[in-house]
Amino acid sequence: MCGVLFAYYRNNKNHFRLNLFLEREVNNFLKNRGPTFQDIYKSENFFAYQSVLSIQSSKSRSNQLPSLGSNEFMLYNGEIYGLDKNKDISDTEYIGDILFNKPNSEELISKLDGMFIISHFKRFKNNQIESKIYRDPIGEKHLWYYIDKEIFLISSVPSIITNYLRNRDLLTINKNVLNDYLLRRHLISPSDHIINEVKQLKAGHKLEFNSKAWIVKEQKYFNFHCLFNQTIQLMELSKPLDYESASIISGGLDSSIVSASLCSISENRDLYTMIFKNKDPVANNVSNLLKFKSKKLINHHKEIPCEIEYYKNKLLRSIDILSSPINTHSIPSAYIVAENARNNKNIILYGGEGADEVFLGYECYSPYKNIISKYNSINSNFSFDYNLHENVKQGPINNYIKSLKNYYYEIFNQTHNLGEKESQLKVESIVDIVIQLSNVGLITTDTINSDLGIESRTPFTRRKLVEFGLSSPISKLINYSNNNQINKIPIKYVFENYFSKDLLMPKKGFAGFPNESKKYLGNVKTWLVWDQLKWHYSEIKNMTITEEWKVVNIEWFLRRVIDNKSP
Repeated sequence: MCGVLFAYYRNNKNHFRLNLFLEREVNNFLKNRGPTFQDIYKSENFFAYQSVLSIQSSKSRSNQLPSLGSNEFMLYNGEIYGLDKNKDISDTEYIGDILFNKPNSEELISKLDGMFIISHFKRFKNNQIESKIYRDPIGEKHLWYYIDKEIFLISSVPSIITNYLRNRDLLTINKNVLNDYLLRRHLISPSDHIINEVKQLKAGHKLEFNSKAWIVKEQKYFNFHCLFNQTIQLMELSKPLDYESASIISGGLDSSIVSASLCSISENRDLYTMIFKNKDPVANNVSNLLKFKSKKLINHHKEIPCEIEYYKNKLLRSIDILSSPINTHSIPSAYIVAENARNNKNIILYGGEGADEVFLGYECYSPYKNIISKYNSINSNFSFDYNLHENVKQGPINNYIKSLKNYYYEIFNQTHNLGEKESQLKVESIVDIVIQLSNVGLITTDTINSDLGIESRTPFTRRKLVEFGLSSPISKLINYSNNNQINKIPIKYVFENYFSKDLLMPKKGFAGFPNESKKYLGNVKTWLVWDQLKWHYSEIKNMTITEEWKVVNIEWFLRRVIDNKSP
């Protein structure tokens, strides 16, 4: 918790009163943010102030950094994580070394893990100033700024800028921000303040100021797109040189941007789309995506029609591998894609698993709707069997999930300053990653696809992307207004960057023919499942599609594993 203030005066005249005013303001609003020490510089050209709360170093201040007002200096607010504690260096000194000694300072800043405002200032002839100011990608630290014909002003708190405007009779209300607040739950403008002309530096953005040209420019220096591509590039570096990676592209957000990123590295790779006749309209959109990206990709695109007989055979093989009912109906379809990849001599296959859990893609994630994930919760299936519901509610699996949620709730309450609903959503996301993702999506990519000698790669489960998703505020992942919910905002932006907003289609497909496979099971009266569950076969007439599939899946398992029979 530190504080910074910087003011540059365009005209070189007596600024004694203005400096006195700013000094009084920093004592009112910034001094308490830095009880370790304060530093101040005043001149006829500019005013600079830094307050410091020393966390990572016992030093009151560093002699390794130039003082304020030097030809090159910095103002810094925040903390950098993951530094080597064995080295006698604070995070402030670490940042200073990047700014003053590294030619690729911006690239290094974009890779920092921390919360920060980093301001780099250079003085030239006639006391002209150039500055670059960076805000952390999540936006944990804040900075406000203002510029008019006479002054350029940045501050850790907007109140100092507001008081400056009040003293000059320039204080007016931004009506757009006020109106927006009236129709939303919170005051959420990412850039404009409720006071006119006061701006907030947006998260992951850089602010550049040049006093000679008297211009200020704000632009992104970091975004999720860069982190996402860096992750895939690092994964690609670890593949054998004599193999090209292949990728699944379903037409939805997640697999589409994975494929696009890979094809940006090299277009010489196979892309696979599973086609389910009359079931998945999104898959038919893939050719439009590829044409938009590069017509060359069409030559490497392979559509795989899923036929019911083919699906049934892979269903049986999947049950053999797992020795259980398959965890999700899409597993046989994934097996079919992996088998095609192997037949084309692809041993590495990328997919989009994990994005929904990490970046809150499921519809059940909403701060205004249901905050209990339907993927690990008890639902109302088979309501005619009361004892079934009671046994599951009191059973060891449900008790484990409850204890896991309580464990993470306690951690969030102790370490995160979040509201109740946001904490609950974060906990649901973590539990879905631990349980739903691990035991459904990733059992496909590992246990099933490995049967074919395929290495499945899942970029969204890499540590940096998971950390990004879990550390991002809910508002950065979900936009919910006017009864329209947009999930996975960072992924959506990457998709629009690669393709087009017009090509975005919500995933509506149903992967495979799980219910249809019952035609191979013969007379329903003779199924083994009825004795196992103590139900009468007539109950199947009133079952929903989901309920029927579960019964069919268990019947296949009983015949294949328990009775060791196959129709």
